[in-house]
Amino acid sequence: MKKVEYPIIPPVDVYETAGEVVVCIDLPGVAKSQVEVSVEGNVLEVCGRKLPGVREVRSTFALLEREYGHFNLAIELPGRLEPRAARAEMEAGVLVIRIPRRQ
Repeated sequence: MKKVEYPIIPPVDVYETAGEVVVCIDLPGVAKSQVEVSVEGNVLEVCGRKLPGVREVRSTFALLEREYGHFNLAIELPGRLEPRAARAEMEAGVLVIRIPRRQ
């Protein structure tokens, strides 16, 4: 039987300050190496994959709530931005992307 993988949609917050737009994406359990970030114009694209955790091969689940699979987010950002100066960091399962405003 072929394993089926469904897309996941991680929660996202976008907020603005006087100098930048900040995007926070909850990605618990996702390694940095599994995430790609790009900014083209005013569109931020974040894609990647959350791999399943360690499981026993012959296990039967009583409860299965944790999601895994691929994600591809395209987020339209407000204002005039400097995409080449964008910075991203992953801390405690949250990807934080900061894109400065164009002067």
